[in-house]
Amino acid sequence: MVGGCRSVELKEEYERAKSEMLKAEEDTQFNYHKKRNIAAEKKEAKMEKDEAERYQRLKDQLVTCSVSLFSIFTTACLSVHPSTKSFLDFNEIWYVCRGRRVMHDGMQYHPIQD
Repeated sequence: MVGGCRSVELKEEYERAKSEMLKAEEDTQFNYHKKRNIAAEKKEAKMEKDEAERYQRLKDQLVTCSVSLFSIFTTACLSVHPSTKSFLDFNEIWYVCRGRRVMHDGMQYHPIQD
């Protein structure tokens, strides 16, 4: 029976070691998936940030192009009709500039009070 007691002790030690090994494997898998998810979230956040920056850059370019186009338009109208305003009354030209309504009188932009 001495050999029988020893095998029970070894079996308990084996079960304990096996349980610890399974827990360590589960912890490793959990940490791996957690790290992978964090990396995916960081990648997604970077893509969203890049998209937002691109949108803002395009929005700024649109405003710049619109102001330039309007300036070219008014300059062309003044050169066509420099002494008369029969073609366009510049006091009535309205323009949206960076979200604010402004009026152009042929020389400069003036904010409009609503």
